[in-house]
Amino acid sequence: MAGSNKIPYDQALPILQRFVEESPDYALRDDPEGPFGSNHTITRGFRRGDPVVFKCAFWANRTEERGLRHFSATGLVPVVHDVIQLDGMGMIIMSEFPGSMGAEFRQRVTDPAVIGPLMEDVGASVWQLLSVPFDAGSTQEDPRRYMAAMFARIRDIHGRLPHSGLLRESLDFQRKWSDVASQQPVRLCIRDIQEMVHEGRLVGFIDLEGATAQTEAFQLGCVIAGLCNYRGENVRNAAWFCRRFLAGYERARGSTLTEDELCAALAMLHHVKCWRIALYKKPTEDWREEDYTKAAQNALSEAERIVWCNQVMREFVPSLTLKTALSV
Repeated sequence: MAGSNKIPYDQALPILQRFVEESPDYALRDDPEGPFGSNHTITRGFRRGDPVVFKCAFWANRTEERGLRHFSATGLVPVVHDVIQLDGMGMIIMSEFPGSMGAEFRQRVTDPAVIGPLMEDVGASVWQLLSVPFDAGSTQEDPRRYMAAMFARIRDIHGRLPHSGLLRESLDFQRKWSDVASQQPVRLCIRDIQEMVHEGRLVGFIDLEGATAQTEAFQLGCVIAGLCNYRGENVRNAAWFCRRFLAGYERARGSTLTEDELCAALAMLHHVKCWRIALYKKPTEDWREEDYTKAAQNALSEAERIVWCNQVMREFVPSLTLKTALSV
């Protein structure tokens, strides 16, 4: 994507070194894994002896900072220690959660007696995040207007992409159920939500750079999209992950999700997939020919994920008539 915010490590390192030299509370860690991160350059260190991560870019991600501060009282996200702009580099310094990403943990550990309670804990914790009061009036974001513009953008381009029939069906489904989603209160949601697991227990959530004003249906769609991507060879396995997650979510929520609410969540899942196909571009951005080429490549992979998620969600909403296989 044009205008990447990621700063190369060889540019970030001397600035980091200068910062820790001038800040006695901080130190860099000799990390054999080295720097990591796809959108930021992330490296590890210490603050007064406690582990932290330095999340570096050309400018600090204020969206992530907002999310971290918004959810701070829950204890489910890292603590922000400092937000620094220095020598052309911005960074957020935050506490480091122990353990590994939930997706990695589930690939190593398959015991239902461990994974089942973990997924229920994830569900309850997602509801806890959604329960944090959010003043939608304090942001200029309008999820309803943005989605309408995104519908228009995808509808304009889908005819030039592979699986255009599936994308058209997806857009119609999104439009049908977006009214249910739009009636829900606006909350701060995490688009690419990632849970951290330590010794089989949930520690919290990281990667809040996609925090955005949206609704319960959107948040559920984002989580279900991730869960549907696991155990891809077996629909029932993927549905089992979702079922345990939803059990914890509904117990914390105090009510069962209706079929309409589940359809709205699936519609928002489709919305996120289409947004990825559209290269994360704002609906008003101009498109070049190379953008269509990239979008076509994305459409090939995201179309497979869309029909797979449709298969999984049919386990919860048997009346769904969406495509569950790609046309040859």
